[in-house]
Amino acid sequence: MALRIEYIIVLFIVLTILFSLSFNTEKEKEVTAGVATKDLQFQDTIFREVDKNSTISSAFAVQGIQIDNTLKLKNIKFSNSDIKYIVGNAGTYKGDIITLKGDVKMLATNGFYCETQSASYDKNKKILDILKPFSARMDKNRLLGDTLRYLFDEKMISVENPQATIFTTE
Repeated sequence: MALRIEYIIVLFIVLTILFSLSFNTEKEKEVTAGVATKDLQFQDTIFREVDKNSTISSAFAVQGIQIDNTLKLKNIKFSNSDIKYIVGNAGTYKGDIITLKGDVKMLATNGFYCETQSASYDKNKKILDILKPFSARMDKNRLLGDTLRYLFDEKMISVENPQATIFTTE
């Protein structure tokens, strides 16, 4: 009879431990499920993408954090072979897409200059998308519109509701 009581006590202890472990794990999952955690925090940082011979692109941020594979940045400046600079008050960098917000200014290496409040640039596809009203200029030419898409490789711009002043040579 004593042997059976020992088995019952051991079984009771094992079940109690398993129950308490599963209860704590479920509670921890509930607490952390909706809360993003910081993976990385940095200040005054330059990110450079390089190949064997040269720098492909460069990004500078005054302050930023990485949360779930997304860099959230303040006062960002990005440049590459097509863009001399694109700056904004805040931005995100996820994968190959940089999204900028607040006083966004961009100067392309060909002289095309643009200002807006929000823009995104896909550095692999080399496409600039502006979904807010913007103003742009190149040399004496001026362009205003509601949205803009600039395909850098094709050197093609498409604009919604354009207002343009274009100077031509005779």
